[in-house]
Amino acid sequence: ERWQAVHRDLVERVATLPGVTSVAVNSAIPLEGGGSESGVRVEGRPIPPVGTPGPMCLFQSSSPDYFRTMGITLVKGRYFDARDTASSGRVAIMDETFVRTLFPAEDPIGKRISFESHGEDRTSVQIWREIVGVVRHVRHYGLAQGPPYVQVYTPFSQLPIWFERRRPIMALFVRTSIAPERLTAAVREELASLD
Repeated sequence: ERWQAVHRDLVERVATLPGVTSVAVNSAIPLEGGGSESGVRVEGRPIPPVGTPGPMCLFQSSSPDYFRTMGITLVKGRYFDARDTASSGRVAIMDETFVRTLFPAEDPIGKRISFESHGEDRTSVQIWREIVGVVRHVRHYGLAQGPPYVQVYTPFSQLPIWFERRRPIMALFVRTSIAPERLTAAVREELASLD
């Protein structure tokens, strides 16, 4: 809770700095190539046979303004917002590659997916998330063709269980109406005052 609170406070403080138009945190940085990956399942579909690779996803955790800050277009549904809390039903936003791969002839909004579970074997209990939005694909692994992973975003308020156990490094993204380098010192001061 303290770890999340520091990040929420940082976003709120940086948002008040002169010249900042939007600010967010996310657990992956586009084009850096790193991230958290897992197999992904669609509710109601059979589990792939043992030894058969199923679809993989890059999953990340995002604060509500991440998509707006990064200019990631909403294709369908909605972005994360105030109704996505730690105590509300778990939700996810997926990229358009996910739709083409796993829902080529279906509307994905309202369907449920899982990329995490309690337990380690094939009888483990899946953690399901309702798809509430679809966004444009983002190149995370570089400009060249990367792994064919679909991308799943979760609200920062609903961390994947892997992140609850191992805190990922969260990147701060700031969109400005002024030269970004003019804000560097002020952002560092805000972070230093928090921690």
